[in-house]
Amino acid sequence: EYRNGTKKAVRADGSTTVKFANGDVKTADASTGKVVYYYAAAQTTHTSDPARTLEVFEFPNGQSETHAADGSKDIRFPD
Repeated sequence: EYRNGTKKAVRADGSTTVKFANGDVKTADASTGKVVYYYAAAQTTHTSDPARTLEVFEFPNGQSETHAADGSKDIRFPD
């Protein structure tokens, strides 16, 4: 635990989970490179998947956005 309240856990495989004092959580999978960041205040999840070269954003209203490395975006609404 760090002085600012941040807590970091490292698993045997090298994957990590970081919990920030503001409620945000970042997990990183050492084997795939995938990183998931949860923004607590916005209740939004941002997933970076280097194997598929995608960034995915999921919002509390059900909207999701997929951003590809070529700059294209796929935005989906819950309705």
